[in-house]
Amino acid sequence: MSTLGEISTIKTGKLNSEAAAINGIYPFFTCSQETYRTNTFSFDQEAVLLAGNNASAIYPLKIYCGKFDVYQRTYVISSNNRFVSNKQLYFVLKQQLNEFKGISSGTTTKFLTMKILTPIPVVIAPEDIATSFINITNKIFETIFQNQREIEHLRELQMIVLGELSRD
Repeated sequence: MSTLGEISTIKTGKLNSEAAAINGIYPFFTCSQETYRTNTFSFDQEAVLLAGNNASAIYPLKIYCGKFDVYQRTYVISSNNRFVSNKQLYFVLKQQLNEFKGISSGTTTKFLTMKILTPIPVVIAPEDIATSFINITNKIFETIFQNQREIEHLRELQMIVLGELSRD
């Protein structure tokens, strides 16, 4: 057993929500369920993205691989243990989402703190089980990531086509 704070790197973004750009190049993760776009990226990696605040204590959780940027209250979480994948961290945090509602701080806007996140327990499986889990989930999530990239590409093409149609 370990904790999220011991086996991962947890960072937050530096951008305000105004950094969103309608036709931005890169995904921009905020505390909203919706993923926006921006013209900058601060991260180029696979990471778990956890919204750090929300008025109703519903914290969107995502996993992404590639170039992206994040809002200042969005956590970027990545494993630094070879036996714990980011996909495992995603599932660990997904199990905690309902509990976050009851333990998050704040009155008007609820928010998650490092004191809430770092002690979350994480199982470190034996090498053979960890390797098997990583291999299986990598295949599943690679398909998901490919689909996300294809959707992004299709949205870009849509914007180009709509731009051309509006000229006529």
